[in-house]
Amino acid sequence: MDSPLYEILTIVGIFGAYKFGKYEGINQKIKEEADNAEEKTESNEEKLFNLVFAAAKNVTLDKPSFRFELGNTTQNKDALIEKIEDPNTVKITLFATKREVLANTFETNLPLVVALVETNTNYLLFDGLFLTAARNPRYYEVKRVLDEAIQSTKVNYCSKPVEYTRDLNEDLVVKYLINESNNSSYLLTADSRKSYFAILSNITEKELSSKDI
Repeated sequence: MDSPLYEILTIVGIFGAYKFGKYEGINQKIKEEADNAEEKTESNEEKLFNLVFAAAKNVTLDKPSFRFELGNTTQNKDALIEKIEDPNTVKITLFATKREVLANTFETNLPLVVALVETNTNYLLFDGLFLTAARNPRYYEVKRVLDEAIQSTKVNYCSKPVEYTRDLNEDLVVKYLINESNNSSYLLTADSRKSYFAILSNITEKELSSKDI
């Protein structure tokens, strides 16, 4: 006959094995659920593409689109001013990126200026690390663009901040920007300039002009 102590140890062992197996099963189930959730979670790149694609899908382009090859900020500024003054330019729409974007960019000077230029023959896209008013020296480049823009009657601005789109196909981005500017586009004038700049910066132009930031 087995001793009482042996029986107690046997019962404890069986119970322990049961509990261990039960917990192992629970842990395995938790791991599987976590793996499945990870598979279902969209990356920021996927979220960005899906957002832009959804906004662009109902827009049809009637002319080809091209992306401006970025230079330094002085060159970027001069190129956009040249387009403002170009008689072949039909319309220019200025945008500002969101302060927090989905794209994986190390740019710290958000928001950034984005411009969509429509000419008689094509669309020209200015996006990426183009221009910014986040710091004082860079602000004066934006100021020059706005000074020229308000003298024209073909420069609009979009009141809706947009995503950082430099890594996406230019046709897709042009469609996205056209869609975002629908019902949100206004003529850029001396009066409406403040509204556009408020999307670009938390600081007014007057404050930027008087500070060394």
